[in-house]
Amino acid sequence: MGRIVAFGCSNTYGIGLSDNYNLGIDSHNPSKYAWPSRLAEKLNYSVVNNGVCGCSNKFIYQNILNYNFKNNDVCCIMWTDADRYWRNDNNLEISDGDRDWGHNFQKGFIGPWMKTKMAMQYYKFLHSEYDSDVMHMNYMYHLSLHMKEIKIQCVQYHWSCKRNSITNKKLNKWARPDIFYINFKKIFDRYPKAADKLHPGSLAHADIAQLFYERIQ
Repeated sequence: MGRIVAFGCSNTYGIGLSDNYNLGIDSHNPSKYAWPSRLAEKLNYSVVNNGVCGCSNKFIYQNILNYNFKNNDVCCIMWTDADRYWRNDNNLEISDGDRDWGHNFQKGFIGPWMKTKMAMQYYKFLHSEYDSDVMHMNYMYHLSLHMKEIKIQCVQYHWSCKRNSITNKKLNKWARPDIFYINFKKIFDRYPKAADKLHPGSLAHADIAQLFYERIQ
């Protein structure tokens, strides 16, 4: 039997869906209603959901490079917001004022919604939309080549890289057969939200699963 090995953020984990809404993100209980499980069911495969809430594309990229794939695996990637960042530092010190950010900050994740000192300094002095898009494209293209090298089927969907006209042209010029654009906002807005009112509901996850399914067939 093959395996769907999925990577992404909370939109892959399935946060806010009915079976994990009250469990908290630190329990690592990905939803059986999230798109990886729905996709695996369509294919009669088993599933490994490596979605991590609040993570960045850099984090996803590193996780995939370090993952021990098996011969019959299908790697499915749902990239997250390119503006997020990950400080890969095992010695990261957390001040008392930042502990309220819990899971995300302790893992070194930095997101536009965060009000920690480190996050505010990053977005004020270091972040640029164009740089984030270019780095995201590097992750996608390198993984495309890496998966081909290790002979693992891979399907990648991204949604935050077409906002910039320059990077959009590069995406078209350097197109790879395993990288696809998804209009995530359109799917997100089409259906009722998850129980937390912030993330995609189960019907949206079903649509996303169908998109991956069509690419794998």
